[in-house]
Amino acid sequence: MSFLQPYFLIGLGAIVIPIIVHLFDFRRTKKVYFSNTRLLHQVKESTRSFYNLKHLLILFSRILFIITLVLAFAQPLLTPRGGSMLQSDRVGIYIDNSQSMSNTLGQDQSGLDLAKELAREMIEIYPAGTEFLIQTSLDEKSIYLYKSKQESLKYVEEISYVSDYTRFDIIIKNFSRTNEIPPSEIILISDFQKSTLVDSKLLGDTSLKVIALPIIFNTYSNLSVDTAFITNPLELDKGKTNLLVRIKNTSEYEVSNIPLKIFMGERQISVATVTVPANQVAEINVNIGHDIQDEVEGRILLEDYPVSFDNTLFFTLSQSDKVNIVQIMGETSSPYISSVYGNTSLFSNSNMLATNINYSQIPNADLIVLNQVENLDAGLALRLGEFHQAGGSLLIIPAENQSFASYRNLIPTLAESNLSSSQVALASPDFGRPFYINILDQNQNEISMPTAQAVWGWGTDRNALLQFIDGRPYLSEISTNLFVLASPLSDSYTNFPVNALFVPVMYRIAANSQHSITPLFYRLGEQELQLSIPEIDSKDILRLTKDGLEFIPDQKISGKNILLSLPGSSMQAGHYIINTDGKDLYSLALNINTLESDLNPMTEEELSFTLEGYDYSIIYGADQQGIINKITDEFKGIELWRYFLALALLFLLAEALLIRLL
Repeated sequence: MSFLQPYFLIGLGAIVIPIIVHLFDFRRTKKVYFSNTRLLHQVKESTRSFYNLKHLLILFSRILFIITLVLAFAQPLLTPRGGSMLQSDRVGIYIDNSQSMSNTLGQDQSGLDLAKELAREMIEIYPAGTEFLIQTSLDEKSIYLYKSKQESLKYVEEISYVSDYTRFDIIIKNFSRTNEIPPSEIILISDFQKSTLVDSKLLGDTSLKVIALPIIFNTYSNLSVDTAFITNPLELDKGKTNLLVRIKNTSEYEVSNIPLKIFMGERQISVATVTVPANQVAEINVNIGHDIQDEVEGRILLEDYPVSFDNTLFFTLSQSDKVNIVQIMGETSSPYISSVYGNTSLFSNSNMLATNINYSQIPNADLIVLNQVENLDAGLALRLGEFHQAGGSLLIIPAENQSFASYRNLIPTLAESNLSSSQVALASPDFGRPFYINILDQNQNEISMPTAQAVWGWGTDRNALLQFIDGRPYLSEISTNLFVLASPLSDSYTNFPVNALFVPVMYRIAANSQHSITPLFYRLGEQELQLSIPEIDSKDILRLTKDGLEFIPDQKISGKNILLSLPGSSMQAGHYIINTDGKDLYSLALNINTLESDLNPMTEEELSFTLEGYDYSIIYGADQQGIINKITDEFKGIELWRYFLALALLFLLAEALLIRLL
């Protein structure tokens, strides 16, 4: 047994008061003269034993009253099973309010509701003078200030969902960012998702006590709209627009016949049902219209319950501008480039000789093609390097006879090829790579691969887009948007230009190069958004507005792009209008991070392994009361002051009865 207020035990010294009263009779006596006292002596002798017993009982009642009253004020309690009580002066509490906590536990109670209840219970367990540092998944400076019990209870009541999550290593690090003494005890209340909260073992400090309170849901089954993209991005103004939607199932069971709806503006344009096997992805290809003239806000709605935070994917669809291609030709340039990029509805193709460069066209290009230029002028190489650094794309096609030194500023590892003098077959590419997704309409296994004879190489590249059968690269993206071919595009060196792969590969390079294509959507968890806004001035201030709310993100110019830093987890998924000086530029679709959709929690063993560097405890319970009972049993102990107070009153009553009735 221990005491919460042990200094009250000094009051036990008061038991000497009734003892002194018992030993000394302080009552004044009065002499009464009586003729014969023999009879009185007989009465006195007969009642002495009775009165001695009465006085002893009164004495014991008074002593026991004082002892039990003092013990009641000292607040005794039985030592908790865990051996240590929660009585730190400063305590840190993390309440997970990410979207995954919207999962239900039955009777319409969400994970966040239970987390807030447990937080309130934990706050009440601590002594009155304890201060609390409360942290949520929303990273804001106000969380680094200690609060009293009443302030903490009010703060917990106002916690609501945010659109992002915070990893546990960041959470624990944040508790030490206060300007005051960091908390010595930390309470983590969360669903402990594997996918979001822990990516490695935490480096623990054994002096820090960590109490983990896992929230256990009724089900972890969940479908989510994982992603969506246009399969023909260069043809939004032609024929039809194909939208590929991916639905992901993160549970151990197949989910069947779930309704899926697609809206463009307020108009529903498609409805379907989807069946997704356990832990797999299903794809639905939808024709969402044609002749897109203006920007259109769309959304994909999946009717999956009870977890619904990831049922909607917002996107913005706009007409594709022409890809601006500048072709710099050598003396033996290939005619195939002009042919493949000759579609004037998709491409704006400008040609110039390497001996007569119009440098004013370079900054405005999306893609520059060096078409078999034998010798690259140093000034041109410098300008091309600056163009690439600013975010422009380059496609380099060698000539038969190259000046290797003139190209090494762009390709430092460039060397003359030592392949055979005859053409060698190319290996079939990995059509599962993002570059090749939906690049072909026909069966990929039926494609016959081209042959080629390399005139130069650039070392080993396991990520080459196209390779020879011996593993050497033929087409590589050696750095972001810098594409290099190993052979001239002439009939004597390759039959690639007449192969079925040539046109889709060249189109995909152009599509990846186009700065005016805005992605269908962005994720709220991204650190920076890269946008291309040609009409923006470096002095303009961009604003994001949605439903009357306005955000001013940090922004900086990087070449042709503007980088925006989002304000953080306070933003919600949806469509935001980008504007400046009252002028709306375009709509930006923002969605939550896909990792949140995988609800599967860490097992007790995995959580123990993660926390084993700390002085930790993990409290599981079937429901709220079960968790609270375990917390009380583990850390709070059994408070006995009420029982001692009742005993004190009982002994006081016993004393009164002894005095009056005996």
